[in-house]
Amino acid sequence: MTRMTKYGVLTLSLGMVMAFGGVLISHPSFAEESVTSEAPADDYKERLALSRELHDVRRVKEHILQDIDNIAQSLPFAEREDFKKYIELNVDFDKLEDESIKISADLYTVPEFKAMLAYFGSKEGRAAEEKSARYGAQFGPKIQEQIDKALMASKFENTNQLPRSLPNIDMLGK
Repeated sequence: MTRMTKYGVLTLSLGMVMAFGGVLISHPSFAEESVTSEAPADDYKERLALSRELHDVRRVKEHILQDIDNIAQSLPFAEREDFKKYIELNVDFDKLEDESIKISADLYTVPEFKAMLAYFGSKEGRAAEEKSARYGAQFGPKIQEQIDKALMASKFENTNQLPRSLPNIDMLGK
């Protein structure tokens, strides 16, 4: 596997870890009932300012760098630093953060931003946030393991080398 292909696969893995892990660690609790509301267009400037504040509190770039470091740990020791340098040189972190700020401002309401700022700005919120890196480091490999298993199984899908039974609707809930 070439370096670009290998890094491409690892980058895909990184994206999946960040997507799955980010969803799970971004929300400290899951509400029993959904409380959704659309952000009104007339307070966009306030939401944008609150989004910037939240990104400062959450230290988004540090989390992305930690996720990259966690993914690099799955590489052979001699390739880890090269991988991290490659990613850091080819990812525009400032652009990503700007995009995240805008997406958040479009998505969340002022009361939602204020609630997140209160939580992540609190002692408990900061403590939970510090644990999120450990959570990602422990849960990320479990996601990767399942993805690797699925990829390996797909290699043998069209051969007789590996017995394969596909799940069906009757297997749900068993």
